[in-house]
Amino acid sequence: METDLIFPNGDEFWKYIENTLSCENFDDYHIANRKLVTFIKTVADHVQIYITNDQDIYRCGVYLINSPIYEAHRIFCISKMLSFLNIDLLDQNFKLFVSYVLLLDCKNDASILQVVQDYQGFHVLYKNLHQNFENLAIFSNDEGGERQTIAVIKKICTVQLDLMFQMCKYLSISVEELSLIDTFFVNYIFESLVIIDADEDVFNFAKFKVILSINEQFMIVSRENKIENKVFQTIATHTTFRNFSECLLVYFNREEDRCLQIMISKVLYLIFTNKTTSELFYHNDLNVLVDVLLRELTDLSEEEESIRNTFLRVLYPILKCSQFENTLYKKDKLKSLLGYFAGQSESKFWHQTETTKRLALRCLSIKWLALEDDDSASNSPSPTKDTLTVPEVNNSSTSINSISKRQPPPAPLPRKCFGRNNSNQHIPQRTR
Repeated sequence: METDLIFPNGDEFWKYIENTLSCENFDDYHIANRKLVTFIKTVADHVQIYITNDQDIYRCGVYLINSPIYEAHRIFCISKMLSFLNIDLLDQNFKLFVSYVLLLDCKNDASILQVVQDYQGFHVLYKNLHQNFENLAIFSNDEGGERQTIAVIKKICTVQLDLMFQMCKYLSISVEELSLIDTFFVNYIFESLVIIDADEDVFNFAKFKVILSINEQFMIVSRENKIENKVFQTIATHTTFRNFSECLLVYFNREEDRCLQIMISKVLYLIFTNKTTSELFYHNDLNVLVDVLLRELTDLSEEEESIRNTFLRVLYPILKCSQFENTLYKKDKLKSLLGYFAGQSESKFWHQTETTKRLALRCLSIKWLALEDDDSASNSPSPTKDTLTVPEVNNSSTSINSISKRQPPPAPLPRKCFGRNNSNQHIPQRTR
């Protein structure tokens, strides 16, 4: 490491930051290495001195990734920064800035995520997060004056969780990488989730997103490999984690990111197609889920067939919950909308695909929806058509073997993000 630098004031510090990455021979590997280390250490040493907010960190990060040295040696710089994160006793502010630069570079250019993964990025991030979760668990039981330390650790975790989420969102995580995830890691996230506005607690939202994305990776990998989905296993064996189910409701109602909505849908699908977890939600929670799905299905444009079919697949097992047989909640609205999707409506603004029709008819075949005064339910199609089996949780003495005996609807399709076109219909509005 370079000798510590001392600046008389903030102007001198920022002048140095702007110019320290400049050099004539930026192609030289050794010069690049020295300047990278010097720059990162200088930034880390002046956190809370001249770098006092997120905008300052962003400014330093932009200087680095836009510098000729970084652009000429990008892969080396990424591998070097990941190696820094592997040093357990490294200064926390150093790790914070390194993590931030990696995230910033990946968000500017998604192809960099593959470089991060090629250099064991998932393993490095998991190791760092696991250690920080252990520290936070210890500090949470300590009434001493560790507030500043906790704040820095949470910032590091937030950045690293976001980077892990980006990797899970855009890349395929291997069986070996997913096998690293242990019970403590998943349990800590579930236990520490709180119900709070996402804008006020980015750390909480980052944890929630990672749980969703890891669950999706487990679902993908389990198609061809016997591996325990530790996210769903935790849901199934720790049904007292009420905050998680409440987070699902809150974020599903609030979220406008289609990719996140699909990730949430996949968790809901697993929950409602398994007997062990199908009663996880309270009576009013189920009503909220139906309201949200009604709103979202009404809001979708003709081009958004994939997400529409995903919502219909999730809606089916929810509507099969026994409580609706007594309450008949939103029966008329459901029949009207599902009838339109099934091609039974006289109003046809756009063409319904055969898959959409089939999924809508399946929902309409549910007893309490199909039952009419003239007992016309007998004409409804069989709900077992076009179904897939839910992947079971394997390789554990506590595995869930009691998958619902009835044929579940097919699992939500692979994620694909779409644009959003709102309809003018009156539907429940998102709460903020």
